[in-house]
Amino acid sequence: MTEKQNDLKKSDSQTPRTIKNFVTDLLDSDKHIAIVIRQNLRPDDNGLNPVIFPPTYPMTVSKGRVHTVRDGEYRVSVELPADASKKADSTENQKAGYNIDFFPGNKNACEIDSPQAQANRIEPKLKPYVPEIAVQVGNDPIFSKKVNLLEAGHRAADAVIRMSSLADKFHDAFVKARRDDHFALATLAPTSLVFGVWDSRSTYVKLQRIVKAYIRATDVQLRTRSAQFTPAADYVAAGALDEDADKTEGKAGSETTSMSSEGMKHALATQTVGGVSLTTDSTLIRTVVVNLNAIRDLKATTEVHAKALREYILSLALFAATSEPDLKLREGCNLRLADDTDSQVLVPRRGKDEQILLDDTALSTF
Repeated sequence: MTEKQNDLKKSDSQTPRTIKNFVTDLLDSDKHIAIVIRQNLRPDDNGLNPVIFPPTYPMTVSKGRVHTVRDGEYRVSVELPADASKKADSTENQKAGYNIDFFPGNKNACEIDSPQAQANRIEPKLKPYVPEIAVQVGNDPIFSKKVNLLEAGHRAADAVIRMSSLADKFHDAFVKARRDDHFALATLAPTSLVFGVWDSRSTYVKLQRIVKAYIRATDVQLRTRSAQFTPAADYVAAGALDEDADKTEGKAGSETTSMSSEGMKHALATQTVGGVSLTTDSTLIRTVVVNLNAIRDLKATTEVHAKALREYILSLALFAATSEPDLKLREGCNLRLADDTDSQVLVPRRGKDEQILLDDTALSTF
């Protein structure tokens, strides 16, 4: 590898430093607290006010109750909380919605991809640089599968690990992490340190994310859409089904029929979520933060192990942060990078940010 490939430039006016020296500088000093990367994005449809689709979440729509007290000609109405006897998380009290925060002045911020989703997209990119651990789940010819640790939602604390033959080894690693020795966990599941982990069902060890990425849009306009499903035929009129097949079943307000459950009846969906429009005032930005303080907090039983641990995790974190992002998020949200270069800054404990340039090829080799 040439010296030019291995360079990391702070600016055109400063002497380039090698990746190794740069990593050492970050770990030996607490002058800097984070590295922040920002990427301007745009949708594949770059027309006027393009529409993109954020992730949907089940939003509770339970309404409060109004209690009216009358005394002669006086009347007072008081709004009470929703009926506690009705479950707020039941499907009849929920509808799909977006995570949008509204602010004064007609301003808003919309979550396009959460830190959890971004971590799941980035983590597989580290496969060549971490131990390969896979668990065979079941032996059914159709549903059994081999699960790579990088695909487990709770990482080292996932049920697929806790129920496997590796359970004792991972439990011991979490016990050591609880005693401020993170080396064993790094040898088994370093991405659990990079993207965070919570062993909520055993040792209760909770490690914060070192790499946090998210995509947000601002000043969006909420859209709705409606849809009509028409079956391929009138099954009752055609004599394919008896008229009794069209009788309703279930509770009032949530009627279902045997025909509708099989997709054999007309179905109408009106005013459902239809994405968000981006305007000329909107921003669409992917942000990646590498928490340097969290890396310096990693410990081992010896200083030699601690130094190796921090260098390894920082290298993985920097590579994860600078890797080409997966921007094919979901149906209706296929994004692209708007600029040729990203904004990369080194954030000091005090003072102005410093512009840097991280070479992902050099990071991969290191």
